[in-house]
Amino acid sequence: MTEKTLKSEEIIKAIESLDESTEKAFEEKILSKALLNKEAFLNQYNPWQKEAGQKLIGNFSRIINKLPLEDGDKNAETFSWLDYDEKMSNIIPKITTDIDKNKMHYAMPNHVQGNIDTANLFLCLTNPSIAGKFAVDDKSYQNNILNFHEAFLKIIDKNKVIVNPDPSAHLENFQSYDNDVTKDLVYQHIVNNGKSEVEDEIIRLLDEKNDDNLIKKEVENQFDNYYYLKSYYKWVLHNDEVKGLQKYILNHLNDREGIIKHFQNIKTCNLESFPYRSTNPNLSNKGDGLGDEILGTKNDIILFSSRIIMRRIALYINGGKDENEKPSFIFRRFNDVWEDSLKKVLLDDYSFSENELDKVLGYLRIHFFYTFTSIDNDFKLTKGHITKGNVYHFTSENSKVIEEPIGIEGLKYFRKMILPDQSE
Repeated sequence: MTEKTLKSEEIIKAIESLDESTEKAFEEKILSKALLNKEAFLNQYNPWQKEAGQKLIGNFSRIINKLPLEDGDKNAETFSWLDYDEKMSNIIPKITTDIDKNKMHYAMPNHVQGNIDTANLFLCLTNPSIAGKFAVDDKSYQNNILNFHEAFLKIIDKNKVIVNPDPSAHLENFQSYDNDVTKDLVYQHIVNNGKSEVEDEIIRLLDEKNDDNLIKKEVENQFDNYYYLKSYYKWVLHNDEVKGLQKYILNHLNDREGIIKHFQNIKTCNLESFPYRSTNPNLSNKGDGLGDEILGTKNDIILFSSRIIMRRIALYINGGKDENEKPSFIFRRFNDVWEDSLKKVLLDDYSFSENELDKVLGYLRIHFFYTFTSIDNDFKLTKGHITKGNVYHFTSENSKVIEEPIGIEGLKYFRKMILPDQSE
């Protein structure tokens, strides 16, 4: 029986084949093809600025504002966020009693959260999560986007019915007499190029409507209702990895504005490989899962995040490779989800050949790319904690290439890059 070749072995070979002149040639090609101007880049590649994306946002806004629909609009029963193009539209039947499929149809997408020009740490995820159980009879999910959001307002958590803390569960956060206002709010929910999820969750936690006791409870409960702080970032935001963030907030609770200012413009950005929300992305090692079908369309929606990644690297190269502005990208499910879209972008947008792809990816992995646990973990659900032992990277020391956890020094490096002022 032949032993399976590990992905890491293939990557090590690609990295070992690199030399300084090859890397320089790759960088020159990346720079020559990149759209560095943000407006030009977004106009060409952002699916939510294009006609199809704007049509979906406008249609959704008119439905939730209960305004007359325009020609070509779908009503509350026929609307789906998957109606970006014909191929994607046909992936999930419009009439379905499958709760998870209806979540993809109806829940507001999340695609980009953070400044794509200045972020230094990018969290590259599969697709946005959503509450598993809504606190209503299952029929309320079915075939009506307004009923779906009414159900989404409350969820079952630990056998208790609670108000859903997710802002997108509350349509009143988006409804307006001015439909243009609604469209802008919906767009900002999908693509927020201003605030990162970290900054947004800190602001929500410290909202003036939340009294001190409520904030203390949330902090002591490990940010249970603040998904990205809880599941990804809390260990990297303070020198004391274990409970430093919690202590910092509790010790400065009498100065909420000071805490918010401390995390303002934090250099993190969340990217989703596809923006449709589900409890389970439904990827299969046979490539025939629902998530695989969505990724397989390789349309503007699927390629957008990979294009952001390559452009951010190009900005770093164009800036003279300033080490203080070097981006890092941490991937979930790199092999299952991200690799194909990155290859497509390298081929189509940057004119690399098929023969160059392994070497280019080797260059990217050793200089910019990290993964949650080993790159060899195909189709395994991994924890997303950014900790010294959970994030892996390829390094080259004494001419030997190895994959290993980032360790405490790697965690310090991330912290310095995203939030330089960590004196407390």
